[in-house]
Amino acid sequence: MALLRFVNGFTYLKDMETYFEQSYLSIQYHSISMPYYSLSNLLDSLGRKTDKVNRFQELLIKESSHQLVFDGHVIRSSSHENDLSENGNKFPVLKDQQMNVLMAYDIQTNCPLLSKIYEGGKLDKNSIQDLIKEVELQNVLFIVDRGFYSEKNIDLFSQNGNKYIIPLSPNLKEYKEATKMMELNQVFAYEHSKKKNVIHYELAIEKENTNIFVFKDLSQSILEQNDYLKNLEQGKKGFTIERFNELKEYFEVIAIQTNYKDKAGQEIYGLYKKRWKIETFFNYFKNNIDIDALHLNDYYMTVGLSFIMLIVGMIHHEFENKMKEKQIQGRTIDDILKEGRFVKINKYRGKWDLANIKKDRRENMSKLNVDFSKVSEL
Repeated sequence: MALLRFVNGFTYLKDMETYFEQSYLSIQYHSISMPYYSLSNLLDSLGRKTDKVNRFQELLIKESSHQLVFDGHVIRSSSHENDLSENGNKFPVLKDQQMNVLMAYDIQTNCPLLSKIYEGGKLDKNSIQDLIKEVELQNVLFIVDRGFYSEKNIDLFSQNGNKYIIPLSPNLKEYKEATKMMELNQVFAYEHSKKKNVIHYELAIEKENTNIFVFKDLSQSILEQNDYLKNLEQGKKGFTIERFNELKEYFEVIAIQTNYKDKAGQEIYGLYKKRWKIETFFNYFKNNIDIDALHLNDYYMTVGLSFIMLIVGMIHHEFENKMKEKQIQGRTIDDILKEGRFVKINKYRGKWDLANIKKDRRENMSKLNVDFSKVSEL
């Protein structure tokens, strides 16, 4: 099911059997059929009986770098009968109810490790408490955004040898305390996507188990100030010179709290900035797999689908790694998949044979270890 969705994008359960019968999979796995009732039972079982799913995810974490970014992603739900469908924080944009998928992603290997769908009205900082209960997490680094901050979560992120890196909201007293006397007497260059930014920082608060660093991206701060002044000149609502003078020193300033005591400020900043990788992963689901809306009515089937989403992400990760390994440049995964769809097999006199396979197409596919000789053995 995950492989068919990886190749074809979002596919309704009722259409899955048709895609399966048109694919090589139906010949290789001829004892399998994929009618709607079988698939719905599978998703229900995955969502209802989670022990095996949780053990599988724990194995992924055990084999990971243990440096994990956790984040949530909103999916519009057009099925209001589903117990997971609720009005959430994206209602003004979606104009509909939503569900929230919470995922964990390895920032070193770029592989997804955990996935579960929660109620649309439930905050990520509450959902992660449920996720931590279901899956054993030891000696893991939690890299999360400020929306996950709560005293209970900080305690959970600190148990079982775990570490955390979390930015603080400007509304928190810890942020105000850390930034009220900014000296930012240390500096380093942060390089990302062939760009270098100058970062000024300081260790603002040091406690027995916690450090709070304050960072300021000087280049981006100047750009943000200029943008504010342009909006002010254009007379846009809410932009005033008084407000500018109040905020200008805090543009592009972040305060990061961590219990990773043996890491310097530059390392903490670099680890936190790697959380953008999960946003790229979410964009893949939204734009490539088209999972930006769900129509399932059943609670357990929807929870089961979140596990299938995890497997789709793992397949994408492996495919991407293979393309890098084989140094396939200038072409996307979509390019390769479209080329693969051109290849057909026909049955003639009791044997399967290839059709519509050009020399360059054969060569390109063979780089990805596609062995066409196996077709004749079917």
